[in-house]
Amino acid sequence: MEELENHALKILVVGDSGVGKTNIVGRFLHNTYNPHANSTTHAQQHIHTLNIGRRKVTAQVWDTPGGEEHMGTMSGLYEGAVGAMLVYDVTSAQSFQNITEWLEDMKEERDDYIVPMLVGNKCDLDNQRAFPVFDAEFFAIRNDMLFMEISALEGTDVDFAFKTLLNHCCRYSSSHSTSTKSFTSSSFTSS
Repeated sequence: MEELENHALKILVVGDSGVGKTNIVGRFLHNTYNPHANSTTHAQQHIHTLNIGRRKVTAQVWDTPGGEEHMGTMSGLYEGAVGAMLVYDVTSAQSFQNITEWLEDMKEERDDYIVPMLVGNKCDLDNQRAFPVFDAEFFAIRNDMLFMEISALEGTDVDFAFKTLLNHCCRYSSSHSTSTKSFTSSSFTSS
C-alpha cells in the first residue's frame, strides 16, 4: 500500500462580521450549524485531519473576527498561512465591497503567497441576492482567486470549498517545497 504524503496547512477564514465564517467552519469540522452563533471576538484555531487524494492533510483552520476594527491587527495570524477563504454574504453588497480591503490587508501582512479563495456564503438566499454572481466571478478572476458560492445553513459545497482550497494549497506548497513535513504542534503557532 502506498504511503500518503503528509501536509500541515494553515488556513484563515476572513471577512466582515456576520457573513457566516463561524458557521462555515462549524459545518466543515462537525457538519453543524448554529443559528444563534455570536460574532467571533478573537481568532479561534481548529485542527482537522482529512485525506485528499493521496495526501493526508492536517489543516489548522482559523476562524477570525470580522469588522474593520480587526483589519491590520491580524499580522500574527497570517504568519505561516498558506491559504485563505475571503468570505462575503451574497445578500450584502457591502460585505462584498469590503473583500478588496481584506485582500489588501492579507497582501500587506504576508510577503509569501497565500492561495486565496473568494467565498460567497448564503447562496440559499438567492432571491435576496444583492448583486449578480458574475460580479464575484469577475472579481475572483481579476485577482487570481479561486471562487465558490456555498451555504453554511444547508451545507451546500462547504466541504468541497475547503477541500478545493486545501488541494490547491498542497499543490502550491509541494511545488515550492514548503510545509510538506509531518505535522507537529510547533508547526502551528501564532505570533
